[in-house]
Amino acid sequence: MPGTRFGALIPAAVLIVLGVLFLLDNLNAIAADSVWSVAWPSIMILLGLWLFGLGPRFVGVALFALGLVFLGINIGILPDDTLSNWWPLFLIGGGVWLLLSWRHGGRRSKKTPRTDTGDAIDLNIAFGEADRSVTSKTFRGGSVTVKFGEANLDLRQADMSHEGATLDISIAFGEAKVRLPPTWVLRMDGEPVLGEIADRRTAKPSEGPVLTVRARVSFGSLKVED
Repeated sequence: MPGTRFGALIPAAVLIVLGVLFLLDNLNAIAADSVWSVAWPSIMILLGLWLFGLGPRFVGVALFALGLVFLGINIGILPDDTLSNWWPLFLIGGGVWLLLSWRHGGRRSKKTPRTDTGDAIDLNIAFGEADRSVTSKTFRGGSVTVKFGEANLDLRQADMSHEGATLDISIAFGEAKVRLPPTWVLRMDGEPVLGEIADRRTAKPSEGPVLTVRARVSFGSLKVED
Protein backbone atom coordinates (compact mmCIF):
# COMPACT_ATOMS: atom_id res chain seq x y z
CA MET A 1 0.00 0.00 0.00
CA PRO A 2 1.31 3.49 -0.84
CA GLY A 3 0.52 4.81 2.62
CA THR A 4 2.45 2.01 4.27
CA ARG A 5 5.49 2.59 2.04
CA PHE A 6 5.33 6.31 2.75
CA GLY A 7 5.15 5.73 6.50
CA ALA A 8 8.14 3.40 6.36
CA LEU A 9 10.26 6.21 4.88
CA ILE A 10 9.82 8.49 7.90
CA PRO A 11 12.02 6.57 10.40
CA ALA A 12 14.71 6.33 7.71
CA ALA A 13 14.47 10.06 7.05
CA VAL A 14 14.71 10.84 10.79
CA LEU A 15 17.86 8.71 11.11
CA ILE A 16 19.43 10.37 8.07
CA VAL A 17 18.68 13.88 9.33
CA LEU A 18 20.04 13.12 12.81
CA GLY A 19 23.10 11.43 11.35
CA VAL A 20 23.90 14.41 9.12
CA LEU A 21 23.48 16.87 11.99
CA PHE A 22 25.72 14.94 14.39
CA LEU A 23 28.29 14.42 11.63
CA LEU A 24 28.39 18.17 11.05
CA ASP A 25 28.83 18.62 14.79
CA ASN A 26 31.77 16.18 14.85
CA LEU A 27 33.36 18.06 11.95
CA ASN A 28 32.87 21.34 13.83
CA ALA A 29 30.71 22.61 11.01
CA ILE A 30 27.96 23.50 13.50
CA ALA A 31 27.96 23.97 17.27
CA ALA A 32 26.84 21.09 19.50
CA ASP A 33 23.97 23.06 20.99
CA SER A 34 22.74 23.80 17.49
CA VAL A 35 22.26 20.12 16.69
CA TRP A 36 19.24 19.63 18.93
CA SER A 37 17.76 23.04 18.07
CA VAL A 38 17.67 21.92 14.43
CA ALA A 39 16.92 18.23 15.05
CA TRP A 40 13.67 18.45 16.99
CA PRO A 41 11.90 20.86 14.57
CA SER A 42 13.08 18.63 11.72
CA ILE A 43 11.50 15.62 13.43
CA MET A 44 8.24 17.59 13.79
CA ILE A 45 8.34 18.38 10.08
CA LEU A 46 8.89 14.73 9.14
CA LEU A 47 6.17 13.58 11.53
CA GLY A 48 3.82 16.11 9.96
CA LEU A 49 4.57 14.72 6.50
CA TRP A 50 3.95 11.20 7.79
CA LEU A 51 0.56 12.12 9.26
CA PHE A 52 -0.36 14.02 6.11
CA GLY A 53 0.26 10.87 4.09
CA LEU A 54 -1.60 8.52 6.42
CA GLY A 55 -4.19 10.84 8.00
CA PRO A 56 -5.53 12.89 9.60
CA ARG A 57 -4.19 15.47 7.17
CA PHE A 58 -4.98 18.59 9.21
CA VAL A 59 -2.86 17.36 12.13
CA GLY A 60 -0.06 16.60 9.69
CA VAL A 61 -0.24 20.08 8.19
CA ALA A 62 -0.28 21.67 11.66
CA LEU A 63 2.80 19.74 12.83
CA PHE A 64 4.60 20.47 9.57
CA ALA A 65 3.87 24.21 9.87
CA LEU A 66 4.89 24.32 13.55
CA GLY A 67 8.10 22.49 12.76
CA LEU A 68 8.93 25.00 10.03
CA VAL A 69 8.23 27.92 12.37
CA PHE A 70 10.39 26.52 15.19
CA LEU A 71 13.16 25.67 12.74
CA GLY A 72 13.06 29.19 11.31
CA ILE A 73 13.24 30.70 14.80
CA ASN A 74 16.07 28.43 15.93
CA ILE A 75 18.28 29.14 12.91
CA GLY A 76 17.53 32.87 12.97
CA ILE A 77 15.42 33.23 9.83
CA LEU A 78 12.28 34.19 11.78
CA PRO A 79 12.02 36.55 14.78
CA ASP A 80 11.57 35.05 18.24
CA ASP A 81 8.03 36.45 18.61
CA THR A 82 6.75 34.84 15.39
CA LEU A 83 4.70 32.16 17.15
CA SER A 84 3.30 34.49 19.82
CA ASN A 85 2.08 36.89 17.11
CA TRP A 86 0.80 34.43 14.51
CA TRP A 87 -0.57 31.47 16.54
CA PRO A 88 -4.22 32.43 15.76
CA LEU A 89 -3.53 31.29 12.19
CA PHE A 90 -3.66 27.70 13.48
CA LEU A 91 -7.18 28.32 14.81
CA ILE A 92 -8.17 29.83 11.48
CA GLY A 93 -6.68 26.86 9.65
CA GLY A 94 -8.56 24.43 11.89
CA GLY A 95 -11.83 26.22 11.18
CA VAL A 96 -11.21 26.17 7.43
CA TRP A 97 -10.42 22.45 7.60
CA LEU A 98 -13.68 21.74 9.44
CA LEU A 99 -15.68 23.78 6.93
CA LEU A 100 -14.13 21.98 3.99
CA SER A 101 -14.62 18.56 5.56
CA TRP A 102 -18.32 19.28 6.20
CA ARG A 103 -18.90 20.81 2.77
CA HIS A 104 -17.28 18.00 0.82
CA GLY A 105 -18.41 15.21 3.12
CA GLY A 106 -14.91 14.05 3.95
CA ARG A 107 -14.19 13.03 0.37
CA ARG A 108 -11.09 10.81 0.14
CA SER A 109 -9.67 7.77 -1.59
CA LYS A 110 -11.61 4.51 -1.20
CA LYS A 111 -10.29 1.97 1.27
CA THR A 112 -11.40 -1.56 2.07
CA PRO A 113 -12.87 -1.43 5.59
CA ARG A 114 -11.85 -3.97 8.21
CA THR A 115 -14.67 -6.41 8.99
CA ASP A 116 -15.81 -6.75 12.60
CA THR A 117 -18.03 -9.74 13.45
CA GLY A 118 -18.47 -9.01 17.18
CA ASP A 119 -21.76 -8.01 18.77
CA ALA A 120 -20.22 -4.80 20.18
CA ILE A 121 -17.79 -2.32 18.68
CA ASP A 122 -14.98 -0.71 20.69
CA LEU A 123 -13.11 1.75 18.50
CA ASN A 124 -10.54 4.23 19.82
CA ILE A 125 -8.73 6.53 17.40
CA ALA A 126 -6.10 9.14 18.18
CA PHE A 127 -4.15 10.94 15.45
CA GLY A 128 -5.25 8.47 12.78
CA GLU A 129 -8.19 6.99 10.96
CA ALA A 130 -10.09 3.71 10.85
CA ASP A 131 -12.75 2.04 8.71
CA ARG A 132 -14.91 -0.72 10.18
CA SER A 133 -17.68 -2.82 8.65
CA VAL A 134 -19.83 -4.68 11.19
CA THR A 135 -21.51 -7.93 10.09
CA SER A 136 -22.89 -9.18 13.42
CA LYS A 137 -26.48 -10.43 13.33
CA THR A 138 -27.03 -9.53 17.01
CA PHE A 139 -25.40 -6.11 17.17
CA ARG A 140 -25.75 -4.50 20.62
CA GLY A 141 -23.81 -1.23 20.11
CA GLY A 142 -20.58 -0.17 21.75
CA SER A 143 -18.39 2.92 21.72
CA VAL A 144 -16.45 5.01 19.22
CA THR A 145 -13.90 7.58 20.44
CA VAL A 146 -12.12 9.90 18.02
CA LYS A 147 -9.45 12.43 18.99
CA PHE A 148 -7.71 14.26 16.16
CA GLY A 149 -8.73 11.59 13.69
CA GLU A 150 -11.44 10.07 11.54
CA ALA A 151 -13.72 7.04 11.90
CA ASN A 152 -16.01 5.38 9.38
CA LEU A 153 -18.41 2.78 10.76
CA ASP A 154 -20.53 0.77 8.30
CA LEU A 155 -23.47 -1.07 9.90
CA ARG A 156 -25.38 -1.80 6.69
CA GLN A 157 -24.54 -5.53 6.80
CA ALA A 158 -25.46 -5.88 10.48
CA ASP A 159 -28.66 -6.94 12.21
CA MET A 160 -29.63 -5.71 15.66
CA SER A 161 -30.35 -7.75 18.78
CA HIS A 162 -34.03 -7.87 19.77
CA GLU A 163 -33.57 -5.33 22.61
CA GLY A 164 -32.01 -2.77 20.27
CA ALA A 165 -28.54 -1.23 20.40
CA THR A 166 -26.82 1.77 21.98
CA LEU A 167 -23.78 3.44 20.46
CA ASP A 168 -21.72 5.97 22.42
CA ILE A 169 -19.73 8.29 20.17
CA SER A 170 -17.21 10.84 21.48
CA ILE A 171 -15.40 13.17 19.07
CA ALA A 172 -12.83 15.87 19.79
CA PHE A 173 -11.14 17.60 16.86
CA GLY A 174 -12.14 14.89 14.42
CA GLU A 175 -14.99 13.40 12.47
CA ALA A 176 -17.00 10.20 12.27
CA LYS A 177 -19.40 8.80 9.72
CA VAL A 178 -21.89 6.04 10.54
CA ARG A 179 -23.86 4.25 7.80
CA LEU A 180 -27.09 2.45 8.74
CA PRO A 181 -29.46 -0.05 7.12
CA PRO A 182 -32.59 1.66 5.72
CA THR A 183 -34.88 -0.23 8.15
CA TRP A 184 -33.26 0.98 11.39
CA VAL A 185 -34.84 3.65 13.56
CA LEU A 186 -32.34 6.21 14.83
CA ARG A 187 -32.61 8.02 18.15
CA MET A 188 -29.92 10.65 18.45
CA ASP A 189 -29.02 12.24 21.76
CA GLY A 190 -26.35 14.94 22.01
CA GLU A 191 -25.46 18.56 21.37
CA PRO A 192 -22.30 19.61 19.52
CA VAL A 193 -19.87 22.17 20.89
CA LEU A 194 -18.50 24.13 17.93
CA GLY A 195 -19.23 21.14 15.74
CA GLU A 196 -21.94 19.25 13.88
CA ILE A 197 -24.24 16.28 14.51
CA ALA A 198 -26.26 15.49 11.37
CA ASP A 199 -28.68 12.78 10.25
CA ARG A 200 -28.31 12.75 6.46
CA ARG A 201 -30.22 9.57 5.68
CA THR A 202 -32.74 9.64 2.86
CA ALA A 203 -34.93 7.05 4.62
CA LYS A 204 -35.90 7.74 8.24
CA PRO A 205 -38.33 5.04 9.37
CA SER A 206 -40.40 5.45 12.54
CA GLU A 207 -40.83 1.70 13.17
CA GLY A 208 -38.28 -1.07 13.31
CA PRO A 209 -35.14 -1.97 15.29
CA VAL A 210 -33.95 1.04 17.30
CA LEU A 211 -30.38 2.29 17.44
CA THR A 212 -29.73 4.89 20.14
CA VAL A 213 -26.72 7.12 19.53
CA ARG A 214 -25.38 9.14 22.45
CA ALA A 215 -23.02 11.70 20.97
CA ARG A 216 -20.50 14.14 22.41
CA VAL A 217 -18.90 16.26 19.71
CA SER A 218 -16.41 19.10 20.27
CA PHE A 219 -14.69 20.81 17.35
CA GLY A 220 -15.69 18.04 14.97
CA SER A 221 -18.53 16.37 13.14
CA LEU A 222 -20.71 13.28 13.31
CA LYS A 223 -22.69 12.31 10.22
CA VAL A 224 -25.19 9.45 9.93
CA GLU A 225 -25.87 8.27 6.38
CA ASP A 226 -27.49 5.37 4.54
